[in-house]
Amino acid sequence: MSKIIGKHIVERDNPNIIYNPEGFLFQRLLVGGAGLGTPTNIVNDAFGPDRWNILCSANHVAVSRATDANPGSNIYAIRLDKATSGGYFGMMQMLETAETIPFQNQTIRFGLSCRTESSEVSQVRIAVLGWSGSSDSITSSIVSSWGAVPTYIANVTEYASATLNLTNSYQEVSLSAAIPSSCNNLIFFIHTTNSESVGDSILCTAIRANMGNLLLPYARRENANELSLCQRYYEYTGSIRSLNTSGSTQGMRATWVYKTEKRITPTIAVGTGLSESTSPYCTTCFGNVATGVVYDTAFVTADAEL
Repeated sequence: MSKIIGKHIVERDNPNIIYNPEGFLFQRLLVGGAGLGTPTNIVNDAFGPDRWNILCSANHVAVSRATDANPGSNIYAIRLDKATSGGYFGMMQMLETAETIPFQNQTIRFGLSCRTESSEVSQVRIAVLGWSGSSDSITSSIVSSWGAVPTYIANVTEYASATLNLTNSYQEVSLSAAIPSSCNNLIFFIHTTNSESVGDSILCTAIRANMGNLLLPYARRENANELSLCQRYYEYTGSIRSLNTSGSTQGMRATWVYKTEKRITPTIAVGTGLSESTSPYCTTCFGNVATGVVYDTAFVTADAEL
């Protein structure tokens, strides 16, 4: 589907501009070998499920992918449990400037389905924010002071918000926000309105945002398409192997061509050896190995997030 907005042409098979809207993808969890349903402690201002940055007022949030029984086309949910000590917590997603520009001077609708367990969390708040600083140079720790209504850092402005009183069953909440021309990067924020106790949880699914005042019905993208979209920002691979058959110890190289061009030249992490060179398209890894031995990187990650 193509849509002309002013001078911009936006092409989308799915009008939802939120990535990974039910937490199906959690590539970072694969690095540690944990199962996707295993709660993993994430510190403040660190990514959990693909494209979702976890925020909290203290210590950690345990994040996992829940297999949930919410009616509709969604299958999974992002589960956040307050861990280590009490406090406020939530998550946000940031859009690139190139994706934000078509929505300047337009109205968007943002919403999701959310619930708690055992009446642990009484209320969540959702908000549409904007970054007016340098394009794609967002200070991702956006909260300067936590509360029912957070105070934000410089260059972050809240355009609209809504609250939802939670029950143990899914309910939907949504809002409309007018996006000014000064918005260089859109930010979608979901957070608790109270300081919660250890173990208190929220589950979020069918997270979506689209042009206009009407929140469109949730529709899942194909899993492969969702993965490809998210791999622009972060990509994980297992072993890259190269066999030394030279007859002596040699420096071995293995090149990994990314499945998707990255947003920028990414930051590379290699399980074994070093990243020798990298670009938005590929990386070459290096390690010294004896003759007859396979150089095995164990894993490689490429991080090009905002």
